[in-house]
Amino acid sequence: MCTLAVPPLFAALRDARTVLIAGAGGGFDVYAGLPLALALQETIHVTPQV
Repeated sequence: MCTLAVPPLFAALRDARTVLIAGAGGGFDVYAGLPLALALQETIHVTPQV
């Protein structure tokens, strides 16, 4: 369930075990993907995989 406090994307990913954020280059992947990854890491407590 999404609310004003929980964005729809985060609500959809709430039960996800892994999330792949991929880019196609050109700089947009860094511009949009990096902030999204950092926000998910803080909100959903993502553990980086090596």
